[in-house]
Amino acid sequence: MRKRIFKQKALSLVLTAAMTLGLLVSLADPAFAADINSKATGDWSVAATWNTAAVPSPADNVTILDTHTVTVDGSYQITDLTVNNNGTLVISASQTLTVSGNLVVNGGTLTNNGTLNIAGNSVVNGTLTNNGALTVSGNLTG
Repeated sequence: MRKRIFKQKALSLVLTAAMTLGLLVSLADPAFAADINSKATGDWSVAATWNTAAVPSPADNVTILDTHTVTVDGSYQITDLTVNNNGTLVISASQTLTVSGNLVVNGGTLTNNGTLNIAGNSVVNGTLTNNGALTVSGNLTG
């Protein structure tokens, strides 16, 4: 009888551990959308540039904060992009940023020297300089 109870408890512990691990893996899924802010000036590809200590993923909403300059140094996709007052985003030559949602430049500066694709709407109440390829599928106002 003791062996049977021990086996049942051991099985229960294994199942609990498996369910907990499954939950943790699902929460770490990169498809899980996050609001990510710049925390310092730096390259897009450097985790230390971001408040989450991770490079933004395609499901993320990104905000470039006041006094930070973030340089896109590769090809990246995100959902929404906001460049706040006195924030700066620079897309380097031969690099691509795809925004599957909306773009808001709210008193900041966005300089495109590469490729910028915006699927949603764009509101520019700041500076947008395009020295590269720019595609806006939605409305562009500002």
